[in-house]
Amino acid sequence: MRNLLLIFLLARLGFVTHAAEITTTFEVTLNGQKFSVNAEASINVMVDGKELKLSACEKPEKTFSDSNISFAFPATHAVTKEVADTVTTWTLDGQDNVLILMKMKGVNPSEVGKETVQALRKQYGAKSKVSNCSITLGSETVIGKKITAVLVGELINQEVYELLTSSDGYILIIQDSGESESAETRAAKSLLKQSFKRTAVPTPKQSK
Repeated sequence: MRNLLLIFLLARLGFVTHAAEITTTFEVTLNGQKFSVNAEASINVMVDGKELKLSACEKPEKTFSDSNISFAFPATHAVTKEVADTVTTWTLDGQDNVLILMKMKGVNPSEVGKETVQALRKQYGAKSKVSNCSITLGSETVIGKKITAVLVGELINQEVYELLTSSDGYILIIQDSGESESAETRAAKSLLKQSFKRTAVPTPKQSK
């Protein structure tokens, strides 16, 4: 699992530039009639003999939701999903920020979280640093580990958090670059604080 983690993480260290030349087009149906309208634009349409102005815009966030976890994230993030054996990885890739969520079926994430931090630090070299960090996810504060390293002349920060749900374990990695936290990462964290939900964590059985 450690090698699998590194393959996914190191493949995602580049950052995406969003092209202004790309336009999002929506297909809207009104009373059975279909119309196409570009985002942030408006068109005049005739519906049942009446002229109407039709407009559409993208919400600034999208929603991730599986059977255990849900949260909002910036709509500008590109989304990829990869499945390998019992591990599913979603990568939400922005320009300055990357969110990586790994789901491990039926696994407690505590040991995997430790292995992740150790493997990343080994990969980045002796000059990498590990410190404590925390994040507010919904109504709870989660403690994690932050790895700081220089990669190809750029300062990389990765926060690693372990999340246990009623059935599966998750690792959430929040990646940013630069000396100070980017506006995109601040926006992603704000959405996580406002929207994050997970199924109840099972209560440990007490020994008799």
